[in-house]
Amino acid sequence: MAHVGDRIITRIVDLTPDWEGVGVFGATPEAGRALDSADPAKSTAPPQDGDLVRVPGVWPGDIVECALLARSRHHGHWFGRAMRVVAHGVTRQRSVCPVQAACGGCAALTIPYEAQVARKRAHLESLFPGAGFVSAPQPLRYRDKVKWIVGPGSDGRPTVGFYRHDSHNFLPISDCAVLAPALARLGRELPGVIAEVPIYNEADQTGLLRAILAKCTSAGELLVTFVVAARPDADMEARLSAAGTLEGVSGVTCNLNPGTGNRLTGHVEWTLAGADSLRESDHPAGYLVNATCFSQAHHAMAKAAVETIVGALRPVTEPVLDLFCGVGPIALALAADGHAVTGVELESRAIELARQADPSRAWITADVNRTEALPTPVGDFALVVNPPRQGLSAGLVAWIQAQPIRTLVYMSCNPLTLARDAARLTAASFTLDTATGFDMFPQTPWFETVALFCRQEKS
Repeated sequence: MAHVGDRIITRIVDLTPDWEGVGVFGATPEAGRALDSADPAKSTAPPQDGDLVRVPGVWPGDIVECALLARSRHHGHWFGRAMRVVAHGVTRQRSVCPVQAACGGCAALTIPYEAQVARKRAHLESLFPGAGFVSAPQPLRYRDKVKWIVGPGSDGRPTVGFYRHDSHNFLPISDCAVLAPALARLGRELPGVIAEVPIYNEADQTGLLRAILAKCTSAGELLVTFVVAARPDADMEARLSAAGTLEGVSGVTCNLNPGTGNRLTGHVEWTLAGADSLRESDHPAGYLVNATCFSQAHHAMAKAAVETIVGALRPVTEPVLDLFCGVGPIALALAADGHAVTGVELESRAIELARQADPSRAWITADVNRTEALPTPVGDFALVVNPPRQGLSAGLVAWIQAQPIRTLVYMSCNPLTLARDAARLTAASFTLDTATGFDMFPQTPWFETVALFCRQEKS
């Protein structure tokens, strides 16, 4: 019988979807057969097959000595902390980040990229047999957006960084191995701009500067947004505006968030210097991004995914409805390919940017999950959806089933909710044609998937 505080030796036999190791201890050689391939954290093993333990920071094949920290009351598995790796299942590489363990943002920097891709491909194929997978040409220095927290550096002066793993404790980081070179340079230069700006203190709600958001285009143009807790006076605005003189910066804006809680940005934003948005020109039509509206983090992989969607819909002659369209990268690419496209998005600022990029298209601000407000083209049409991680609501799936949709393209950042929604769609009138993964987030467990569904012909 295991107890909290015990140290045990376990072989890591699988990973959870967020890449925590799953080990079995006190087991027979047959242990592990009860692992749930979709989510090992929900697995159960008969008592004679030993206990399951989740251990962060390890990889399948590792033999690990770990300390047992607690046991899940719901699933029965243990939570553990690796004390040492007795033997590695995969040869490690030296981490290029000195604060990887403290930050926790990149779980796999010591794992060879080929092993990361193999793991993601296997996960996707377990859900969609025969699925393809596209690896990233650039697994480091790829992120074209960042959200820095502002806090005190070693000298007590304001600097940029992130929260430590699973906490709100500030971790100064002068560079980050996955940031695009232009953003990495910006991170080194910004402390000089904010040196005299009071840091917002979350505990007593004093100070001014909370965070800095930045995005860069494939051409290296930068947009910087300072998130403040109160409206700055003229002197402070002048200090922040100086970011516009840094190399590559095309625009500086300010975002007001006087509230408390975990929401990083507020609803009021104004321009301090230059532009308030940037045009991504490496795109069939060019789309606009700002610091607060959603955009993908890996330009090369996002471009590949959009090209796949355009190719899948090229034979389609019906109008296209793009739900969760954001700033319109998919809709604009389809329009450039000759389609009549309508984009729908809840965030009004994103729709404004899409309309600025192409005023000739129909752009609608609406809650996609309120299906009574959705436009319905006359006759057959094609549908593109790109929902958040929770996937499609049951009501939206029912709406899709009731519409004369012949072709559906589903872009997902969560393969588990995509699999759930695929089961709902194929249970009635759709068939899954293809599924392809795109490694949009190297060094992490996450990836995007593009799935093509076609309506079954009635016999």
